[in-house]
Amino acid sequence: MAYYRNKRAGSLLREEISLMIQREIKDPRITGFITITGVEVTKDLRVATVHVSILGDEKSCKSTLQGLRSATGYMKKRLGKILSFKYIPEIRFEEDNSLLEGSKIYQQISDLEEKGDPGSTHDGDAEE
Repeated sequence: MAYYRNKRAGSLLREEISLMIQREIKDPRITGFITITGVEVTKDLRVATVHVSILGDEKSCKSTLQGLRSATGYMKKRLGKILSFKYIPEIRFEEDNSLLEGSKIYQQISDLEEKGDPGSTHDGDAEE
């Protein structure tokens, strides 16, 4: 039961925080393309860790993350008005580099395919 409740709370928080970032947060530090990749909520629903992927250079990513962290008070206040939770969780933003890492791996694979890497002898036919 608690797992389902946490998952549902995380889903609601993800949706509402995403909308706030798109429509309401006007911090000039928040630039680039931001994706919320997940929200983890503690068992007691007191802390929500929001994982965000930010596309851009390292400097803009850090400033965007700083802007998001400074907007947590506003977000918590707005969530209190929107959601009917007993307690509105403390919001913590953490950078998630999984999309960036996946993109790098995909690019490396594409580069190897273009070069026709001689180490790759797999042609789709397996010998038995």
